[in-house]
Amino acid sequence: MSNLSPVDFDPFADGELSSAAPATAAQREIWVASQLDADTSLAYNESCTLVCRGAFDRAAMWAALRELPARHEALRGTFSGDGRTLCIAASLEMPILEIDATPPKDGEHLYQEAWRQEASTPFDLGRGPLVRATIVKVAHDEHRIILGAHHIVCDGWSFSVLLRDLAAIYSAKKQGVSPDLPAAHAFSAYAREEESRDQSAEERYWLMRCEPLPEPLDLPIDRPRPAFRSVASDRVDLALAPDLVAAVKKAGAKSGASFFVTLFSAFGVLVGRLSGQHDLVIGIPAAGQSAVGRDTLVGHCANLLPVRMNVAMDAPLSATLKQVRKTVLDAYEHQRFTLGDVLAKLEIPHVPNRLPLVSILFNLDTGMAPGGLAFDGLDVSFRANPRIAETFELFFNVFEGNDTVVECQYSTALFDRATVVAWLGAYESILRAFVAHPELPAGRLPVLSQADARRVVGEWNATSRAYPSTSTMFDLVVEQAARTPDKAAVVDRDQTLTYAELVTRSRSVAAALAKRGVGARDLVAIVVERSALMAPLLLGVQATGAAYIPVDPEYPAERVAAWITKAKVCVVSPRTKALAAGATCDVASMEELLAAPAGDFAATPSSSDARAYVLFTSGSTGTPKGVEVTHKNLVNFVCAMKDAPGMRESDVLAAVVTLSFDISGYEIYVPLSAGATVVVADRETAQDGRDLAELMKKHAVTVLQATPSTFRLLKLAGYDPRGLKALVGGEAFPPDLAEWLLAGGADVTNCYGPTETTIWSTTYRMTKVTNPIPIGKPLANQTAYVLDADGELCAIGAVGELFIGGDGVARGYLDQPSPTAERFVTDRFSDRPGARLYRTGDRARLRHDGVLEYFGRADDQIKVRGHRIEIGEIETGLHGFAPVSQAGVSVVTEDGGDPRLAAFIVPKAGETVTATEVRRHLRKSLPDAMIPQIVRLVTEIPKTANGKIDRRALAKLGAGDTRREREIVAPSTDTERFLVDLFQRALKVDRVSIHDNFFSLGGDSLKSMEVVIEVEKKTGVRIRPRSLLLSSIADTAKSIAGEQQA
Repeated sequence: MSNLSPVDFDPFADGELSSAAPATAAQREIWVASQLDADTSLAYNESCTLVCRGAFDRAAMWAALRELPARHEALRGTFSGDGRTLCIAASLEMPILEIDATPPKDGEHLYQEAWRQEASTPFDLGRGPLVRATIVKVAHDEHRIILGAHHIVCDGWSFSVLLRDLAAIYSAKKQGVSPDLPAAHAFSAYAREEESRDQSAEERYWLMRCEPLPEPLDLPIDRPRPAFRSVASDRVDLALAPDLVAAVKKAGAKSGASFFVTLFSAFGVLVGRLSGQHDLVIGIPAAGQSAVGRDTLVGHCANLLPVRMNVAMDAPLSATLKQVRKTVLDAYEHQRFTLGDVLAKLEIPHVPNRLPLVSILFNLDTGMAPGGLAFDGLDVSFRANPRIAETFELFFNVFEGNDTVVECQYSTALFDRATVVAWLGAYESILRAFVAHPELPAGRLPVLSQADARRVVGEWNATSRAYPSTSTMFDLVVEQAARTPDKAAVVDRDQTLTYAELVTRSRSVAAALAKRGVGARDLVAIVVERSALMAPLLLGVQATGAAYIPVDPEYPAERVAAWITKAKVCVVSPRTKALAAGATCDVASMEELLAAPAGDFAATPSSSDARAYVLFTSGSTGTPKGVEVTHKNLVNFVCAMKDAPGMRESDVLAAVVTLSFDISGYEIYVPLSAGATVVVADRETAQDGRDLAELMKKHAVTVLQATPSTFRLLKLAGYDPRGLKALVGGEAFPPDLAEWLLAGGADVTNCYGPTETTIWSTTYRMTKVTNPIPIGKPLANQTAYVLDADGELCAIGAVGELFIGGDGVARGYLDQPSPTAERFVTDRFSDRPGARLYRTGDRARLRHDGVLEYFGRADDQIKVRGHRIEIGEIETGLHGFAPVSQAGVSVVTEDGGDPRLAAFIVPKAGETVTATEVRRHLRKSLPDAMIPQIVRLVTEIPKTANGKIDRRALAKLGAGDTRREREIVAPSTDTERFLVDLFQRALKVDRVSIHDNFFSLGGDSLKSMEVVIEVEKKTGVRIRPRSLLLSSIADTAKSIAGEQQA
């Protein structure tokens, strides 16, 4: 007896018991869930409404309702304090509430309040009653009966039994006779049988079906998942037309499939199309009454079957029906089991905001066929009421009664109502397409209604606007110079060019290049440092009819040399001249070109389809790809951005990015087309938030376009963004940064676009912060479509690959026809001959207002600090290093920090590899942005089932412990101790030597800004972030000490 503890439960406290039975395992699971909180308990409130029209006999209905618990013992049940015992009372008087809602009262409103009250009032499982009714009189000849019960004693099958019994008993009472009903089966007997039944065979079957464990279902959600799962819910209904229902039944029957299997298979196609996943687990409720042959049994006898289906998108739905039919039949053969027990044995990790294994349900409710409810003297129709709470994320219940209605109960914490409405429309579209074209592959079945398709193609992509499509940027700048010749056009720390001077110097460059034989279809490489003189060089090249290749002089010599070989002429400055040593092309001095006499040079007319520039991007095969952008592409972009977000003649823009970054095109061309002023920040200023903030204040900058990383540098430096027009792009926009800008009074626009569609393709002007931050709508004369893996339009709200069309789509890749054909495809949505779409590789979805949201990459391309990086190019470099056997690259984000590139290396047998050696090797061919900040040695590179690198598993390895390359030397001065401690805190590393370098320890530009600000606060000495790249802790400490003594 010492092992027993008292419980606060007396089974005889509330009246006489007729019997007690063990609660079934399924009931115990519901009991436990219902104890979590009141909201979760409401997920098990089930109710339906009978609409009764005609001469209503109140006394007969009251008597009939109260006879239901007398006939079915489960309705008289309550549960013990531990939920293990079902206590059945000898009698129960069902609570019945009556509401007079007749005119002049608003009957419909009062009825709605009544069913909501039913849905929102929890049942007391320990005291009961667990069944109740409300009679709402809305007219003298119309009564609505709301019958409610807790799911723990009444499942869907049970409601059908109860309603048929109610009809028979009401009719008998009205006629003064005894109802002719078969004896009701006792739930207690069923419960005892279930307790003693061996479920091992069923469990083995389901465990086998769940191996290997499927990936969790990822339906596209409208907002981030809450930290803990919410049961808040609503319902949307869709009535299916009778002719469609008949046609679906007929089409399914041709493949030997029942109505349920046909509808269920179509639902699987919908889920597969929405999620992009083909290996699906969808729950279907199975009525235990049918399995045990007890049709009149009322109680909770339902089992949830986790049916696993593989939807083949390349096969017709008719073929899928056969596979699903067998799967469903097998599932029903093994339905007498408890899902909770199976889940426990699967050892699925607990995630507080997700259900394990089964997150969505599908059901066909055929319990109330037309004419099934025969109430004497009444015309009665039946409807199931929505719940205000739902355990599952999505529950499609097809109710087949007088009408066939798809009832979709959904989680309001995850989905918007408009999303679910669109998905119901998509489901109907799939059914209609299957009926019309049964042999069409599942991946080709349309998931958009005709109305939604018109919205996507005809309304949201109606972006046509007039612009000077035959002009070049040189033409537009010349026109602006005629209007404002003396206004400052381009400024740097050493000089100012007016618009008139800008045009004159551009003509000088063009004349000098023309003398060197440069003309239409030629390429000119521009290898110069950042200054105001960049602008006349670029415009001068375009004036000759040639195109320029922007080359960052900070790039490795090997990379620069490869790009220069594509050019006829290479333009260099005194500081970059060495990079062109050995070049086979003509090398021209920047000073010589700018000083050349313009004479009577006239710009060479260029076709709008001629190249304006060729910009090289990272390549997945290890070879960068040169994107050929035309004059038409560039002019359309400039005109669109000048209009919105807008650029005024009074604006001053700070230019902060390298020429080889495509968004530099906005910094130079949009302001110059509008008569604004461009202030060019040199590289060191652009990388130091303090210096950049001072520059912007000095020149009263009103516009800044930059990556989130640059804006974060400004935030760290204490910059006040009030009045700034902030264009943010190049990488994902963190919500906290957006909050800072908006709260600070900035006008904020999120920008998105790949190089191949000319800088930016979509924009979104922000008024509030959401997560994710949308990327907006297409610019003028551009289009955007979200397509699935089969190239079909995705349902609104579904995630697919973003394709961009219109006048921003570049010509292709320089001298690379195969990649061009792969990425630039025919635009089947356009009626323009030769129109093409660029497949971005980005995952996105359309909201219901036509706004796009970005959801990452569909391939291995990544963006780090605004730089577009093909992981394959880094891995090619790693495999070219002799001591490396295997290598993989991923992005690691730890403790909510910024993403960092990580290289994981398996050395060859007997070889040693250090991070310094790896980085030194990569720097021969890759720019700094592509050098991994983390280098970790591992014993193997994780692979997927198909042999590819498993990047998720790779990222989970994290930074780990990097092998030390040399002995740790402890700090010996106060400044060294301060720096060691600062590095350890900033980089979250334990062991730091005074000979370590900040970047070799995994630092980046943002972390370096945090460090230099902390150094200035502590020591009063301002050091530049770049010095951390070049110096060890010991050297930095000496530099600080020297400044303090000066």
